[in-house]
Amino acid sequence: MFVCALGIAIDTYATAQDPNVIYIEGERWSLLGELFRNRDLVDRIQKALPRERVKSSANWKGYISFWSIKQNQLYLDSICVEQYDSNLRQSSYESLSQDTMQILFANYTKEKGFKYTAFSGKLRVARGQCVHYVHMGYESNFEYESFLTMTDGQVTGRKDYHNRKSAGFSISNRNDLARLREMFLERVEKYPELKEYDRMVFSLKDVKIDSLGTITDCTVTTPRNDTEFFASEMRQVIMEIKPWETLYLYDELVFPERFGYFFAFPINGEKKN
Repeated sequence: MFVCALGIAIDTYATAQDPNVIYIEGERWSLLGELFRNRDLVDRIQKALPRERVKSSANWKGYISFWSIKQNQLYLDSICVEQYDSNLRQSSYESLSQDTMQILFANYTKEKGFKYTAFSGKLRVARGQCVHYVHMGYESNFEYESFLTMTDGQVTGRKDYHNRKSAGFSISNRNDLARLREMFLERVEKYPELKEYDRMVFSLKDVKIDSLGTITDCTVTTPRNDTEFFASEMRQVIMEIKPWETLYLYDELVFPERFGYFFAFPINGEKKN
């Protein structure tokens, strides 16, 4: 399903997706989004693709589109699919033929591609290392990202960003999570109520963090109302840890799990069934 948020072309998938490819004045970038917005066109593309092509959770649509921007004009260069030979146990890659592309896109030629004027909005493109992985769609962040403003396939504006990450404590790191559990248990072992729980779940959100990686404010909750005092203790533990991992995304300092984070660990040994 296509979604337009703030004019940016994004695609909703439950798993991180392989990016499409775009060459901007000869330089290769990852295209983070889908430009085919017309449902009829999407259906016709799917019907034109080889039935035996490889599809995976990282490429639900079963193809990668290749694009280019030349003299500020957007062109569709090719549509590529992966096919797997079970006898040879190897993959091969091929583009849709010129005849097939001409059926889908009038006036297409292999040499010049197809002048694509059906897109207006913002293109998000990226290069470099992944600085923050998100297990959904095209939501991961990369070292270099640019937003291109497009009007009928013409580039009318561009904004460049240098994203980066500062090392520090991270709940996503298994060792750091184990350390957090130890710190929490040391703090709350004075409570006899702790023996009643085999496992505890916490939600961390509304995190405010400074440039030194210090959390200056946050909200910690638990699903059960009778464990609010444990949530308060966890909040204190979290705010005592320094430094936390931080991200600089789009010229702003943010906490990596900026949309909130749920985490859980056993309290008294492993969870009972």
